[in-house]
Amino acid sequence: MVGPGTGVAPFRGFLHYRRFQANAIYSGASGVGAWRGMDWQMEDEESDSDTDARTAYATGHHTRRLEESKKAGGGDEDGPVGEALLFHGCQRRDRDYLYREDLESFERDGTLNGLYVACSRENEHKVYVQHLMHSKSQDIYDLIVEKFGYFFFCGDGTNTARDVMAALQEILQREGALDPDQAKKYVVEMMREKRYVQDIWS
Repeated sequence: MVGPGTGVAPFRGFLHYRRFQANAIYSGASGVGAWRGMDWQMEDEESDSDTDARTAYATGHHTRRLEESKKAGGGDEDGPVGEALLFHGCQRRDRDYLYREDLESFERDGTLNGLYVACSRENEHKVYVQHLMHSKSQDIYDLIVEKFGYFFFCGDGTNTARDVMAALQEILQREGALDPDQAKKYVVEMMREKRYVQDIWS
């Protein structure tokens, strides 16, 4: 997920749902609904105390799994909802880092496997989301190609959408030894399969 500026807003909703689904799976809920192919359904109506206990159990369990995985040198890739990375961009952390508390809590409890924030005005050299994508190129390649993952972008369609797509193509070239035409065709195929999804404005 790549959401610079206000483009991060829908991903906050994605991640709340992802956390809820993980909680439901860990606590044994069954039924219908889907996120990355996993099914869930709330059981009969619960009391607030039941819901609180379920959330506390599931969040604690998820956090322990994340810590154990980090100690072993890996991510939380065996989780029931798959891996997820979020690249967010703002000017300054103390000024316009939107939903900071929520996003950082998602990373702490394992809902997110990685949160990468580009603060373009905090240093002499401007850093944008596409620069952070390059810094995590192997992780992105593994998720997209090896694990047949999905790529979501939400944000400015005039420049940033183009730059982010170009960064992904460059990652595919470097990590997958593809030529520029092959990398472009791979992204076009992702779009056809609805694995590359954009919500953009200009």
